[in-house]
This record gives sequence, C-alpha cells and structure tokens, in this order.
Amino acid sequence: MVATSPWARRCFLAWGALPAEADGVLPGDRAARVSASAVTIDAPPSAAWPRLIQMGNGHGGAYTDDWIENLLGPNMHSADEILPQFQHLAAGHTLPLGTSGRAIRVEICEPERTLGVPIRRRRPGVDL
Repeated sequence: MVATSPWARRCFLAWGALPAEADGVLPGDRAARVSASAVTIDAPPSAAWPRLIQMGNGHGGAYTDDWIENLLGPNMHSADEILPQFQHLAAGHTLPLGTSGRAIRVEICEPERTLGVPIRRRRPGVDL
C-alpha cells in the first residue's frame, strides 16, 4: 500500500478538473463520488460533441494514440473524421470497450452539454 499526502490524493482524484468541477455537484453525481477527472477542450461544444458520442471500439476509438489503446490487444483505432452512423447516441445506449463484449452504458445524454457514463470499481463494500 502506498501512502500519499491529502494534497497528492486530491490532485490525483481531481486530475484536470477545475475546483468548481471537483468540489461541485455534477450531472449524474451520487453520494459515492470520489473523483472528478476532466479535460478542457479548446473548442465549442458543437465541435467536440460529434467526436465524443462516437467513442468506443468499432466506433471512433478512444482518441488516444493507437499504440496506447492497443497495449492489451483490443485492435482499437481512433477515427480521423465524424462517422455519421454513430451520431445518434442516447441514454441507454452502450459504448463498446475493446473486443471482449464489455461496454459502458450511457446514463445521461444531453446533446452538446452532458454525457454521463458510470465508472465503477467493485470492491467489497464499495461500489463507485
């Protein structure tokens, strides 16, 4: 087990998030939220949204370098263009992860505003 200072833990759990994002209530929040990672995109929502909603294996990829996505062999590639067939995302749809059949379920989909997907870690007594 690695011990970290409260400052280092907060930095790790709020990676990229502005103080208002890390400390405030966000769409889809539950009492068990322990982190709020974020990325600031220097583009209007109308430019970022089409790429965001086409994420997933066999869709638009994960928008990291392909070699990073494929370290464990999912053969995933990021799209260089907007893919019309993946532009109709809604709550209840899933975004595929790798080739194992695993996927994340979209819980909130407010176009050009909020895309909420649960990221859960299961440990005894903890469901995030």
